[in-house]
This record gives sequence, C-alpha cells and structure tokens, in this order.
Amino acid sequence: MKTQTTQALALPEINGSACVHSLSVVASCSACIDACHFNALIMDDELFGIDEQACTGCGQCQPACMQNAISFTLSVPIRTDPDGKSSQEKTKQALLVCRNKNPDAELSCVHSQGIEQLASLYLKGVRQLLVMTEDCETCDLAGSATIDDHLDRFNQLAQSRQTDLLKIYRVKNIDWPKKPVLENASRRAFLRRAIPHSPEEPETNPPAALQQFLTPVDGDTQVMYPAFASIDATLCNGCDSCVNICPEDAIIITSDDDRSLSYRTIPQNCTGCNLCLDICDTGAINISHMSLYHIDPVSLMVNDCTICGTRFHVPQSGSANSQLCRICSKTDHHKKLFQVLE
Repeated sequence: MKTQTTQALALPEINGSACVHSLSVVASCSACIDACHFNALIMDDELFGIDEQACTGCGQCQPACMQNAISFTLSVPIRTDPDGKSSQEKTKQALLVCRNKNPDAELSCVHSQGIEQLASLYLKGVRQLLVMTEDCETCDLAGSATIDDHLDRFNQLAQSRQTDLLKIYRVKNIDWPKKPVLENASRRAFLRRAIPHSPEEPETNPPAALQQFLTPVDGDTQVMYPAFASIDATLCNGCDSCVNICPEDAIIITSDDDRSLSYRTIPQNCTGCNLCLDICDTGAINISHMSLYHIDPVSLMVNDCTICGTRFHVPQSGSANSQLCRICSKTDHHKKLFQVLE
C-alpha cells in the first residue's frame, strides 16, 4: 500500500511561451500530462493550467518537460563536503529530499530533478548527490522515472564526454538548513494561473543548463546526446517547415563558402519536443534518443521551377523531379490549367 502525502509545499510554475503547444496547433507533446499520475495538469485548445486541488507538488512534471516550460522555485541546497581533507579535495554536494522522509523541509522533492536539473547542479560544481528517501515503491509521489533513472542518463552523457560522473549516496539523516533561499520571492503572483496558448514570439532566455553541458568542445566527436533529429533526404521535399518550427534552432540551413546550401542539425540544441516530427508531412524526420551523434549535413540543390518560376531547394539525393517546386510537383495544376483551356 502506498503512503499518501497531501501537503503541497510548492506547486509548479508554467512558462506558456516555452511550451510547444503555444508554437503550433499540431504539437503532439503530452510529456508533462503523462508524467502526472494525479491528473493535475489541464490542457485544451485554449489554455494550459494546474488543478490546485489535485496537484501535490511532487515535481514529476518538471523533468518530463525538456522545454523547461515547467519549473519549481525552491532551490536545491549545495554545500562543500565537510569531510574533505583539503580545500583542493573538497567536493560540492547537493541534498535531495523525499517529501515523505522530511515533510517539514522546504526543499524541492527529489522527484523534480531530471537531467536538466542535474546538469544545472553539475555546472555549479556538484559531483555528489546526498539523497534522503523512503521506500519509493510504496510512495504515492513516485512516478515511472526515478532519480536513479535520470542520474543514469546524465552519467551516460558525461561518460561519453570523458568527464566526471555524478555520484549518489543514500543517507538517513543529515544536518542541513531546512529553509533554502527562494529563487523568486514573488512566485505566488504567477502560481496556479492558467496560461493561454499564444502564437506570440517566445521570450529569449539564456541557454538551458543541459544545453551548456552538451555543447561540444574541441576534440569532441561521436558523443552522446539526449535527442537529435535526422533528415531522410529521399523523403524530404525541401519545404523548410522543420527549420521554421524549431524553437531551439536544432535544425538550420547553412551556406558554405561556395554558397552551397545544406540542412544541418545541432544536437546540443535539441530537446526532443517532436515539433519537427509533427510538422513534417512527408515523414522525412526521425528523432534519436540517447544515441551517439553521427549525422552528416544534407546537401541541397537550388533550382527555378519550370512551371511557376519560383526558386526552391531540395536535397540533392532526394527529389525524383528536381525541375518542379514542391507545390507544382504535388498539385500538377499546370495540367489542370491545360485541360481548362482546351
């Protein structure tokens, strides 16, 4: 029988402009809703909001949303390991607490920490996680993904970059401040509001911690990424919908020194939101997860349509009829026009 926790120490905030559903009506993402087994997240054609009565503040929705559209304002406390022998050997530690283990502590629940949050701790110098939990199998706040699952994914990324791994230690009790400083003291002003879907331009935010961690350095080749897109040149019609829809510039068009064009994917920018997959009507997009990046640019050829005169581009190894733009090749309206004139 699962233990029940009814005290909601903190509820999530929603950044409506970061949610993919504010960018396109074809967005299929339901990661946060799927992660919430309390049915506390409400989404329809007009708004995205939180059911205050149902939400427990367990935090499962935060790591599920790779767009960082959902966040909690309570910070994770960090300290320097007091048992280090010297200042050079001391390691930074972060405390993650189960709400059932310490319901009075105003700390983010351990379930709210995914690979984005772990990357943020890592960039702050944390290399050890001290975790205070009860039995996760009997906890009503536990979801399908645990802190161990998220840590395993993060360490796979770190290992492929030949950098330090995050270590986890289970502890029963620890002397630590109960009330960390809030990141945003005015959070209640924004809390629990339904966020209307809006086609407005999203706000410009600094790169997410995971994106900074993933950014390749000199010598990085064949490293792992959480997600990245690839384009099947034999199916692509050069419509650029994937380029235009991606909020993270994970798919771009580049021009080489000889002015030749190509599609390129930027794996550290990809969040795996599937917008490019949703918008592509030819099935040319594929999303890989937790894989080594090995995607070559897709070279494009530029032509003028022999029917309408529009300049267009298609993959060099793709289109069967490279003389017609994608509109004319699909509609054959020039044939229909000839029939009318007869």
